[in-house]
Amino acid sequence: CLTGGVGCRRGTSEAAITQAVEAALTGWDRRAVSCVATIDLKANEPGLLAFCEKAGWPLVAYTARELAEEEGNFTPSPFVQSVTGVDNVCERAAVRAADHGICVKPKYGAHGVTTAVAERSKL
Repeated sequence: CLTGGVGCRRGTSEAAITQAVEAALTGWDRRAVSCVATIDLKANEPGLLAFCEKAGWPLVAYTARELAEEEGNFTPSPFVQSVTGVDNVCERAAVRAADHGICVKPKYGAHGVTTAVAERSKL
């Protein structure tokens, strides 16, 4: 029922991504995570791919346009907007991957990685 959203600088290490995602998931069972989501610009990042492979979670990537279509209150970043074309990657990607769910852990950044956690809406 959970999805992780990740944004990262180019060349971010697997270790840095692991540390950031583990911190974001504090208090949640890892078995509840269905995937990790990001922007298509980061879909081939070696550190992110290695992290997802080791964790056993698929990586889902969306275009800037798809992420911008998500509705909600997201933490904007002018820098991220200038680089990716969308004001927030991690929160928007997590929410979109959660079938337009709700962000339950907002954006947190450390060591070149931003993370967020979303939960599928209960129907």
